[in-house]
Amino acid sequence: MIMDRVISHLRNSGFTVYKAGNNSDIERKPCVVIGMAGYTQPWAPLPAREYTLSMILINNRSDSEMERSLVETLFRLDCGEQCDFFNITDYSAALDDDDWVTTWTLRYIER
Repeated sequence: MIMDRVISHLRNSGFTVYKAGNNSDIERKPCVVIGMAGYTQPWAPLPAREYTLSMILINNRSDSEMERSLVETLFRLDCGEQCDFFNITDYSAALDDDDWVTTWTLRYIER
């Protein structure tokens, strides 16, 4: 699955990464949280599937260099032979309590 591939790639590149859904696991900051935001099969009956992932960087400060490094690392991901499209479609950043939260929306189409 693409989410596991993204998590593994980022961990192998030195980032602390968690799957979304269990916030009690988040122990280290800065860290990245990856979650599945959506799944469709928009071209039925064709077998292509579209996944939307949410990638969140949680940090105790704004860090544009870390954000840049994360995005560059993500684009070095080999998403496999079945990958038709992989891109970042949205970006936002905001202060949430004491944490700086940067969110990217990733779009992945697989045939």
